[in-house]
Amino acid sequence: MRRARLAGTTILAILFLVVVTLAQSPPTLRGSWSATAAPNRVFQGTWTAEPVPGNPEASQGSWTLVNGSNQIVARGTWSAVKTARVWSGTWQARVATGQLLSGSWRTQVADASVRTLGELLQKTLSDQVNGTWARGRLTGAWSLRAFP
Repeated sequence: MRRARLAGTTILAILFLVVVTLAQSPPTLRGSWSATAAPNRVFQGTWTAEPVPGNPEASQGSWTLVNGSNQIVARGTWSAVKTARVWSGTWQARVATGQLLSGSWRTQVADASVRTLGELLQKTLSDQVNGTWARGRLTGAWSLRAFP
């Protein structure tokens, strides 16, 4: 009887901790992105973002690149940190052939109310956020928009 009560108490404690942890975890943001590269190349796909636990100035996530038929042709990850008024980070992706691509990205936000990277990502729920990207000599612009 005592063991059963101890087991029941342990299970309740674990369930409580799981619920508290899930309630404290910020939701994963999801959205679409598009990017340009010279001359006249346009890329698009989807993205997800999660804050880095314990660091409001950092975030990480995943992204996909889709073709004109909306088929995924590459999957990757990204990470970012905020310094002063600039957010910058790196990205990488593996294409269908197995080749690994990588590069960097950055954005500046003039809106003084956006103080953390998490707030920048939340801003994509109402506004488009723009920036630049690079992969070696190839450079371009990008934009993000979150799904409501």
